[in-house]
Amino acid sequence: MIEKELITLEETLRKIGYPMSVYKEIESQIKIENLLLSQNLVINESLVSLYLWKGGLDGSKVYDGTFIDLFSYGNFIDIESVVSLYLLDQSTNKIYGKKLPIIQSLTDNVFIDLDENSSTIGRLYILAPAITLSNNFVSIYDSLESWIRTIRSCYEKKAYIYKNSDLDIDFHLEAEISKELNPNSEFWES
Repeated sequence: MIEKELITLEETLRKIGYPMSVYKEIESQIKIENLLLSQNLVINESLVSLYLWKGGLDGSKVYDGTFIDLFSYGNFIDIESVVSLYLLDQSTNKIYGKKLPIIQSLTDNVFIDLDENSSTIGRLYILAPAITLSNNFVSIYDSLESWIRTIRSCYEKKAYIYKNSDLDIDFHLEAEISKELNPNSEFWES
């Protein structure tokens, strides 16, 4: 269950001095579910649990210099910012389909597949042409649970070292850990 993974991750982050106070206050379950339903997206229980654990980083902080990475591809942002990005795409590019951009960095987004007709519903995808050399979504984490488990393992095994508001990353070790914990995700195959 993701709730246990989140509790364990928080314990790990607190031990290393990661500032848990950067996350917004949590929203109500009803508000989270209504935001998803308003966009005709499936309610994913793990996604709801994530936002009931922490409210995500304020999405505007990505660009103001106060954004703190949780892992190598950014941090999860607040549900209102997520839905705003999704709405912007739906009225312009329309490339997201039923994938919701829950994780953001300065350059890339990681999405959760919320298409009820998809065989990969709940899987996380990255859209990062500069990294993947493709304009297509590439699976990166098998589920939200495996993403949380991967982050915790990367901190515990020192692939991620948080110090002085900075995240140092051993990319080789991160890839080894991520490939092991996400065997169905193609990103880690290369």
